[in-house]
Amino acid sequence: MTEFNASQPLDALPGHPEYQRYPHRPKERFGIREAGAFHKAFAAKIADTTLQDHIIPDPNRSKVSHIEDYRLVAVMPRIAAYLVDSYAPMEDISASINIIKLREAPLTNGGAHFEYKQPDGQPYMDSRIGIGLAYRERIVALCAGGLAMDGAIITQIQDISRQLEPGESPRKRFSNGLFNGFLWRDTLVAAWHDSMQNVTPTLGEQTILVQSARNNPWIAQKSEPNEYGATEIIGTDMQKLQNFQRGYDNVAQRLGGQLQHPLGDFVLPRQLPI
Repeated sequence: MTEFNASQPLDALPGHPEYQRYPHRPKERFGIREAGAFHKAFAAKIADTTLQDHIIPDPNRSKVSHIEDYRLVAVMPRIAAYLVDSYAPMEDISASINIIKLREAPLTNGGAHFEYKQPDGQPYMDSRIGIGLAYRERIVALCAGGLAMDGAIITQIQDISRQLEPGESPRKRFSNGLFNGFLWRDTLVAAWHDSMQNVTPTLGEQTILVQSARNNPWIAQKSEPNEYGATEIIGTDMQKLQNFQRGYDNVAQRLGGQLQHPLGDFVLPRQLPI
């Protein structure tokens, strides 16, 4: 197995013009060295990005509160080799087969704390390249996606703050920082969109998508593997579908996304209307 060399040039990444000189089959072009270079570059980009760079105010609120208490953090498997599977056909990245088993791939956290459902609880990731929203050093939301052969796709936009304890006041839910006057989903998608294009310089010439609610594997009443090993959705949980339409489809549309991709996902413009 090839070991990652910290000096691996960024022209080894998909999307760069020089990348075509790599004489491998498409799925093998993003190997251990390339994954390591991407891991390092993406983490550095997010560390240099502030919430103010991409914040999208809530038009129904007069101001954003406590903006100084937020920061963005890179959320990826700590071992860069796990990113190799992020470079795959679009339909594979979109499927639930790409969910990370966290006991095998603990996540980076940029020094902030996960609190999914409970203190120190780590979220599942539906794809392997993520940006977390940290509020007072607690990671309360996540936007994640993958780098496909023909572009990139966001498959997860999720509130990952802790659940209320029995007996806690419902007002406590407002302490997660997600109600402070900005559209956190839109903001995270904008940050992911920009950061991905920055790290892979010509990705903007390809397709960047948001997975549609209809294609989200979590809407299934149940799922089973088909004869090719991919997960098939059987039945639809209509409540989940409606929730995902608000959390994915509406976000993509506000950012100029069009339902144009052959697989039924939203194609984002190269320049977001923000």
